Amino acid sequence: MKSRLQVHFDTVKICLFFFSSLFLISCGGGGGSSEGTTTPENIKPVAVISPAGNQSIDIGSIINFKGDSSSDADGNTPLSYQWTFSGAATSMQNSTAENPGDVTFSEAGTVTVSLIVTDSLGLASSETTISVEVNTTSNNQAPTGSISHDNGDGSLGTTTDISIIEGTEVIFNSDIRDPENDSISYAWRFEGATPATSTNEGNISVIYATVGNFTVSLVATDANGNSSTFPTTPLNVAVTAKAPTLPVFKSLPLLTPNIVNGVAKYTLDVEENVNVTIDSPSGSWTTPMMRYNSLPLQPVIAAKRGDQIEVTVNNKLTSNEETTVHWHGFKIPGVEDGGPDFPIAANTSRTYSFTMNQAAAPIWFHPHAHGTTATQVYKGLAGAFILTDDITESLESNKQLPTANNDVALLVQDRQFADANNTGIRNLVYSNMGANGMLGDVILVNGVEMPALEVSTSQYRFRIFNGSNARTYDFALDTNENFYVVSTDGGLLDKPVAVNNIMLSAGERAEIVVNFNNAYRQSIKLISKAFSAGGGMGGGGSSLANGDPFDVMRFDVTTQTTDAVTLYESLPANADINSRLTAAMADTTRTFVMSMGGGGMQFLINNKVFDINRIDETVPSGATEIWEISNTSQIAHPFHAHAIQWQVLDRGTTGGALTPSSGVDLGWKDTVLVQPNETVRFIGKFDPVINSGKYMYHCHILEHEDNGMMGTFEVLP
Repeated sequence: MKSRLQVHFDTVKICLFFFSSLFLISCGGGGGSSEGTTTPENIKPVAVISPAGNQSIDIGSIINFKGDSSSDADGNTPLSYQWTFSGAATSMQNSTAENPGDVTFSEAGTVTVSLIVTDSLGLASSETTISVEVNTTSNNQAPTGSISHDNGDGSLGTTTDISIIEGTEVIFNSDIRDPENDSISYAWRFEGATPATSTNEGNISVIYATVGNFTVSLVATDANGNSSTFPTTPLNVAVTAKAPTLPVFKSLPLLTPNIVNGVAKYTLDVEENVNVTIDSPSGSWTTPMMRYNSLPLQPVIAAKRGDQIEVTVNNKLTSNEETTVHWHGFKIPGVEDGGPDFPIAANTSRTYSFTMNQAAAPIWFHPHAHGTTATQVYKGLAGAFILTDDITESLESNKQLPTANNDVALLVQDRQFADANNTGIRNLVYSNMGANGMLGDVILVNGVEMPALEVSTSQYRFRIFNGSNARTYDFALDTNENFYVVSTDGGLLDKPVAVNNIMLSAGERAEIVVNFNNAYRQSIKLISKAFSAGGGMGGGGSSLANGDPFDVMRFDVTTQTTDAVTLYESLPANADINSRLTAAMADTTRTFVMSMGGGGMQFLINNKVFDINRIDETVPSGATEIWEISNTSQIAHPFHAHAIQWQVLDRGTTGGALTPSSGVDLGWKDTVLVQPNETVRFIGKFDPVINSGKYMYHCHILEHEDNGMMGTFEVLP
């Protein structure tokens, strides 16, 4: 340890050293050079403008200015910037940004661009300037932009070609700009439209009154004569003829049941001399007809599988005729079937009672009284029966089948009308003299001749009922486009079948799905194509022979919408139609030969004329049978068997090899068209719980049926 004296002495030495150092510094000493040492001077930053050097441009030109090449030798950063643009007009006058970016020069003259930068210690650079000469002689930038239109329906504008109907008004809009901010004049070019040209308008309304293909373009010119054409390739406007005015489509009226203890109860009053208005393209008239419940059109009954149904039929025919209601395509007991063996006398009633125990289907009902079936149906007695089930409801709710407004019943019938009498009444004309049955020359869809149905750009399900007495239709679209068949007489097909036509004979039904997605503003006709109907002596004196082509109705696609339906690809495995029957399952095969004699006016099955007191065939309870139908006559016959739905096994030339069923023939059938010299085999199983009693089989040309082409079979209990 140091003594107190040593510590004091050390302190004195330190102090002497400190003061001697101060003395040396103040005198310039300290062991260094003899020259004096000075603090370095702060150097000015350098302002650099990019692009460098004076510029010469045209009005409307743009220069991108940058100052990021400026620097400070002392490294006193960051630098601050002060830009000034003076002289002729520009889009920018001052900026403190390092890189002020694009500057537009909009006025002729000289623009001085200056830049001063300042370092972080506040020392400013010298001013750097460049000169920009803005010239007027080279103003050559044409207007830019586009034109659009409202598609003729007030929708948001588009820039694509347009397809419209004659007489449509189209609004054209322009969105044009001039890079040099010059004023713009407009010259529209409308080939084939009114007005043909226009003056200084950017937007204009045009009416297209002529059918054809026309072009539209707009020439925009600025104040310096620079012009552009929009679009470069003119828009094309396709104007189609306005479809002739047709009567409005009418929907069949839906009957409302009275529900009592879970049973849906209906009443059908059978009435005649009901004045019915017939609408046609040439006008309207009144015709006295037979109707149920005095309705202007034939009714619809809707039910679901499992429903219990009761229908009370009151025969109010003043002509004292018997009637029945045959439930065509229904799987019900014989006593409820409505055949000629259980007539309802005039001024009496009958209640039919049954449970719907079959797959969803477009089935129907009509009279079946002995000898008067043809005349009563022709005069207007018929109705559609729409049966649903869990499968169809699931498909509809899952948007795999069109439904609601896109599910439309079409009852197609042909009629002949006399000229108007002095009261304006046009009576029905009926004849039972032709070998082909009664053929009318006026085609009615839901009681209207050639109706027009407005549809949207979506898929529609049309349930077609051939309710004609004798006529066969080969339904197609006049565009020859495909549609899908989704159901036959007795229910849905396992897989939709794409076709461009479907032939339906009297009594047959089908459900088709037509896609209008790409048909906006088009009018598409449902037609019947020409086909060979074989020989015969004509039908009912009609000028429209069986097999002649004609229009049926028109679909006008007037509304654009988003179609949510994706058509089903196959039915669930538990669908009835997937329980296929094979020939090996049959207990027996029965043969039926349809023929004509007596100069074409005698109608026979197995060489027999119908006798209501004779049972022609007896079927054991629960039997599975093949029925083989052959046609030796010169005309086609639709063979209809009551009681059950059948599956077609095969068909072909009589005596030759038969082709297994495919496509539409894979569906449930109760009526099958058999061509001349053709054999069709179908197979069916009679339900031991439901099927018992007497039923009919017959040709569904109703005049043939009434004249004896019919037989009776009894299913034993």
